[in-house]
Amino acid sequence: MAADGISLEFRHQAFDQAIARLRAVTDDLADAGRAIATVLENSVRQNFEEGGRPNKWQESKRAREQGGQTLRDTDRLYNSITAAFDAANNQVRVGTNVVYAPAHHFGEHRTVVQHVREHVAIRNQAFGRPMTPRPVTVRAHDRTMPLRLPARPFMMIQSEDWETIGDIVQAAIDEAMRP
Repeated sequence: MAADGISLEFRHQAFDQAIARLRAVTDDLADAGRAIATVLENSVRQNFEEGGRPNKWQESKRAREQGGQTLRDTDRLYNSITAAFDAANNQVRVGTNVVYAPAHHFGEHRTVVQHVREHVAIRNQAFGRPMTPRPVTVRAHDRTMPLRLPARPFMMIQSEDWETIGDIVQAAIDEAMRP
């Protein structure tokens, strides 16, 4: 062999084993898929904890007046965030089953009809002038009200999440290729 040349050695059996390991990783992505699902679920939860990422959400009236965080009054929406790996389809799914989630994520501007039950109200003024407080029965009625929810996108995947996902996939490939 020449001293200044290139020497190539093709080991057919080693190559076949490496391809089999790589194929195994693509056929069984369960470990990587579950790891990716965890990363994405944690990322969405962090969006709630930080009040929006990368852009902060408009503060809600409730959070401003009562304290607390926007979209976290009862934590029903926050606690409904789930992620799972679907092995049958090799997919990671992140979501929520809360019916009002789309209105908060995308925003909502519409008119709603609100039913008001009969009740007793205490009146302490009439026509803008103070008066002796007295109970008044308010009959049941419907009222039309504007519903204006600004978009507060919480199902956001951040750029650093994609980097982490890439690291998880690369680690799975590296593990599969290890002899």
